[in-house]
Amino acid sequence: MLRRYKLIVGIVLVCILTMILPAHVSTEPTQKSNVVFSVQSKPASPPNLQMLVVEKADKYGIDKTVFFDLVYVESRFNPNMIGSCGEVGLCQIKPTTARWIANKMNVSYSYQDLFDPNYNTDMSAFFLRYLLNMYHGDYYEAVSSYNRGINSKCPNNEYVHKVLWGDYKSTTCF
Repeated sequence: MLRRYKLIVGIVLVCILTMILPAHVSTEPTQKSNVVFSVQSKPASPPNLQMLVVEKADKYGIDKTVFFDLVYVESRFNPNMIGSCGEVGLCQIKPTTARWIANKMNVSYSYQDLFDPNYNTDMSAFFLRYLLNMYHGDYYEAVSSYNRGINSKCPNNEYVHKVLWGDYKSTTCF
């Protein structure tokens, strides 16, 4: 309970600071590591979905900002989104990938469940954690693989920059 309270207070403080500071203080990386962040405001999303993303990130030990940005880039927080290649839900998971993830998680799979934000984000966070383990904590490789598929060797640098560096325009706080 105390942990959740601290998280809510932290989110409120970030919102207040982003109203005071310019929306884009810096788009340059602030440190050299696998994950680099810049101070930017975050896109609008329903508060219940924000909390769900934070909960799943905590559950699987994923950086909250990265997971939030991944969900935003994938679907703009639209749980009913269907992508041009058949990706489904908040985290735009392909049905074949979802079947594989469900098998790894030892849970049931249903196409309709991919539209459920809780199910979709749980699968996505599990998969991102799997990729982070596979790439020894390298967020760049894990996020790139999330987008292109595990067996593909063609990174999508634009996608990775959007997720890891927040290279998108937004005016609302997270």
